[in-house]
Amino acid sequence: ILSQAVERGEKPDRITMRYQHAEGHYLWMECVSSIILDKNGECAGAILSSRDVTQRKETEARLRNSERQYRLLADNADDVIWVQDMNLHLTYISPAIQKLLGYTVDETLASGIMQLLVAQSAHQAQRLVSRSLVEAKKATPEQIKNVSRTIELEVRKKDNSNVWTE
Repeated sequence: ILSQAVERGEKPDRITMRYQHAEGHYLWMECVSSIILDKNGECAGAILSSRDVTQRKETEARLRNSERQYRLLADNADDVIWVQDMNLHLTYISPAIQKLLGYTVDETLASGIMQLLVAQSAHQAQRLVSRSLVEAKKATPEQIKNVSRTIELEVRKKDNSNVWTE
C-alpha cells in the first residue's frame, strides 16, 4: 500500500488494516507512515510504525450496535421518546409523536417540545428543567444516572385539542 501511494505521488499518512495473527485470531493495526525524500525530492525510504487498535475498533463496533438497537427500540416504541442537549435543543424524537399528537418528527424537531405545551404546563416544565440542570451541574455522573422525575403535562395536539401526558 505504501509503495502504491508513493507511485501515485501521494503521501500516505494513517492506514488501519486488519491482520491475521500467527495464532489465527485477527488484529486491527493502525499504521502510520512518513516518506523520507532525498535531496532530489525522490523517495529514499519511509518511517513506519504500527500499533494495535483492536480494542478501540471492537469498542466502536459495540457502540454502533448499541446505537442501532437503541434507535430500533426508540423508533418502534408506543411511548414518545425524545433527547435534548444541554441547551434544551431537541435532537431526537421518536415517530410515536405523530400517533400521540399528530405532528411529524420533522415538525416537532423544528418547533421543539416546549412550544407544544399549554401555558401552565410549559411553566411547570421550565421550572423542573431549570432545577434539574442546576442539580446536574453539581452531581457526579453516577448520581445523574440514578435521577428520575415524573411530571404530568398538558400538550396541544395538531388538531388543537389537548391531551394529558406523563
